[in-house]
Amino acid sequence: PRGDREDGAAQVALAECYLEGRGVAQSDEEALRWYGYAATEMRPDAGAQYVLGGFYLRGERGKPKDLEQALRFFGLAAKQGHAEARDAIERLYRLDQTESEMMSDSHYATRSPHSWVIWVPCCEQG
Repeated sequence: PRGDREDGAAQVALAECYLEGRGVAQSDEEALRWYGYAATEMRPDAGAQYVLGGFYLRGERGKPKDLEQALRFFGLAAKQGHAEARDAIERLYRLDQTESEMMSDSHYATRSPHSWVIWVPCCEQG
């Protein structure tokens, strides 16, 4: 399958096919490649940026858990008006503030920093 390198919607559609194994062999690697094209090419797709942010946030589909990259992709999507990306950034900010407050309490001193990232939900592409 070939996607138009300038058509973000086609790239996202192809990525989803690979992700779910629809009409092609399921391949996280190929899905990530096409999401990457859609998120970074000439006309970046906010939905693809949001999906990649979620993969980095949760450390899924071959992406390492990387809060900085998650926030980068959520930020790119939010700049294009992606509401779920803005919500994700806001949730992460609020949870970080809560985590910081809890870490100052000796009861929570044994919790690892940023352990909250595991349970932040990521909506499906919007």
